Amino acid sequence: MTTTRGRLGTLCSELSRWHSLDGIIRANGAGQELDELLAAGPAPGLDPDRGPLLLDAIDEACKRAGLDGFSRGAGYRPLPPGAALVAGTDSWVCPLGRCDRVVLAEEATAVPACAVGGNAALRRFLVDP
Repeated sequence: MTTTRGRLGTLCSELSRWHSLDGIIRANGAGQELDELLAAGPAPGLDPDRGPLLLDAIDEACKRAGLDGFSRGAGYRPLPPGAALVAGTDSWVCPLGRCDRVVLAEEATAVPACAVGGNAALRRFLVDP
């Protein structure tokens, strides 16, 4: 089972990559839910009971657009081949502490943005040596 943090991380990542996704969600009936989710602010700003309901509504809107199981992902995302969280690993993480999104430095060409946090820059995270 994918956690709310994991689902938020997936949503953030996909909204960052596919700018048309916001419009797809809205066009398929989950605009209010998306707005509520985006306005939740830093952790623990999202009510633990309300968050999954909002994400379910967004998933249903995506399903209507042909994007089935959108925020649930596979539930497990291994690191890219050759990557490991060892001392010195440079990455970017959620600036709001709301999700589990991690972007490795070598995957980014610029500072990644938090799509569910007002496009704030992700926070740099360096695994201590």
